[in-house]
Amino acid sequence: MTFQDLTPFLFSVIVLNYLIELKMPDKELYDMKTDFLHDFLKKVPAFINLPDRAIDDIKGCLYKEVFKKNTIIYHEGDTINKLYILEMGKIEIYKTDLEGKRLTLWFIHPGELFCLPTMLYELAIANAVVVQDSILYCLDKADYERLAGKHPEISEGMLRCLAGRIMNYADSINKVAFGSASSRIAEVIFKHLQRDDHGQMTCQLPQSELSSLAGICRETVSRTIKRFKQEGILDVRGRKMVIKDIERLQSRGFNKT
Repeated sequence: MTFQDLTPFLFSVIVLNYLIELKMPDKELYDMKTDFLHDFLKKVPAFINLPDRAIDDIKGCLYKEVFKKNTIIYHEGDTINKLYILEMGKIEIYKTDLEGKRLTLWFIHPGELFCLPTMLYELAIANAVVVQDSILYCLDKADYERLAGKHPEISEGMLRCLAGRIMNYADSINKVAFGSASSRIAEVIFKHLQRDDHGQMTCQLPQSELSSLAGICRETVSRTIKRFKQEGILDVRGRKMVIKDIERLQSRGFNKT
């Protein structure tokens, strides 16, 4: 889900909070809450193909939790019995070794769900930390199992979501095991490219996130970006990297297909 997809939803959240301050009648306020929650859930990738009756049943089982930045939601090995859907904020899923070296598996953005295999096995397979103040919708395992039995389409969507995560996890293992530092950095940049208002291909990942996703220290990331700049592959303008030669960037990545 892109930021553009979420812009109307985020605007609705701001408006809703404003109406709460104005003490809008409870019935009207409740209707607005349920309407934008329904629209929000319909944009969650795992729920896109669900009929309205399934969305309404899911909506009735959700509850919210709020987490401040740097809060650990769970550690690897913790017992977990709920599924999370991120409404606002940002979550990092990562693993560490015995020496404390950290590898980011992926970041969770608004509109994405996470913790599915962890919930099913009731055992966290990685760590989750709050990168930005976050609001999460939670679905307890017992409710998930009941809903999946009533609406088989829910399981189908979850399987698609899980397959995508497994592919990302396998890709992370390949990069760490076989990729050089520069190839891992190039591939992370390539996967996070987006076109700006001027039609340029850019990457706006902070170096801290680039370092975490590549599993490389920030000093190495900084040196590699400087080398890419000297080679004419990219340019650094403020907080974003502007790609000048996308084919060379892709060729420097681990996966050259």
